[in-house]
Amino acid sequence: LGVGDRRHPLQVGAPELLTPVLATASAETPWTRAIKAILEGRSAEAARECASAHERHYASILTLRAVEQRETLDPAQVREAVEFFRSVGATRYLARIEPGVDPVLTDTG
Repeated sequence: LGVGDRRHPLQVGAPELLTPVLATASAETPWTRAIKAILEGRSAEAARECASAHERHYASILTLRAVEQRETLDPAQVREAVEFFRSVGATRYLARIEPGVDPVLTDTG
């Protein structure tokens, strides 16, 4: 399947394409666990899996999603996402994440 194909698994609404692949995966990895968590609506858990794979970008994006979905998060996880967004100048993401968390977590002063 190509990216332009309506059935591409990266498009929203195609979990039925990924579920069989994950069921037959030969090994469980942070990536397979993250994808399963995403498909099940558990962004905070997916973010933790990405962080365990040293993927700060994906972990931060998924943490942002978890904050927006009001999932329970470890304060350190949120702090790491905010620090990452600041380090790369991701002001749009900062504007989205900071209103959803305790100001103490995002204060670097």
